[in-house]
Amino acid sequence: MIQPDVVVTWLYQSDFFGGLLAKCVTGKVPVVWNLRTAAGDDIAGRTARFFRFLCASVSRWIPSLIIGNSPSVLSTHERLKYPKDKLRMIPNGFDSDLFRSDPLVRKQVREELQIANNEVLFGMVARRHKSKDHESFLRAAVLTCAQVSNAKFVLFGHGISSDDPVFQEILKDCELRSHFHFLQPRSDVKSIQMSLDVGVLMSNVDEGFPNSIGEAMACGVPCIVSDTGGSSFVVGNCGVVVPKHSVDKLHEAMLEFVSKSEASRLELGLSCRERIVHEFGIEETTMRHIDSWREVLTHVNAKSQ
Repeated sequence: MIQPDVVVTWLYQSDFFGGLLAKCVTGKVPVVWNLRTAAGDDIAGRTARFFRFLCASVSRWIPSLIIGNSPSVLSTHERLKYPKDKLRMIPNGFDSDLFRSDPLVRKQVREELQIANNEVLFGMVARRHKSKDHESFLRAAVLTCAQVSNAKFVLFGHGISSDDPVFQEILKDCELRSHFHFLQPRSDVKSIQMSLDVGVLMSNVDEGFPNSIGEAMACGVPCIVSDTGGSSFVVGNCGVVVPKHSVDKLHEAMLEFVSKSEASRLELGLSCRERIVHEFGIEETTMRHIDSWREVLTHVNAKSQ
């Protein structure tokens, strides 16, 4: 029979059932929960809301430690009555060898999309979901197209389609429809990230920790994000944060990026990559998890002596 030293669970159902099972079967083995969402009840599904309530009700008893991946995740769960003294932040980590700048890949993808080297490509990598604000992205893009001719835009993710009636309505009066690309999911996500000049993520709700922004930044791509939870945390001082649903501010930020020289965008992209490598490196975040497991195990062993 397996005798674990520490039981680590991820997401609400696993936190509840895994933690309960660990306490009932293994007794004193410490349990570490992991939280990954800052979504409110208006976005979280019925099942998630139910298990989040159950977890909150037993959070003082089952876990020895509760790890969230951004400040917004921790604050959300503090409001849900998770014990503050058990909450700790460890951000997501990124493999900077996997996500990096690659001029050859960039050239190949841009040729596929018919994007010239002197054109500025804005991209939003996000599934079609009520939590994501593709509409503001497209509305700002239409305004930008009306003022500059060298900006192009790509939407990429599950459920993205040029046949989307909402997208069609927004673009109906746009004279530069050819400047917009709608891509279905594909295996080479990082290739899309590498091809961008500017990454964008507009959200309708607080993000936990948007991996798409971290991946883009690791590829040396500066980003514009809405001020929604973990998005601004990931960007830090290396990008632009605009108010949620603010089409005008997003439009202004797009124009500002278009007006920058290629050298300026590259310099900002290098700062973005440095932030990811130094603040969110996969090796560092992995060790922080391992150290946390060792810490709770040491604490439990000390109490049992």
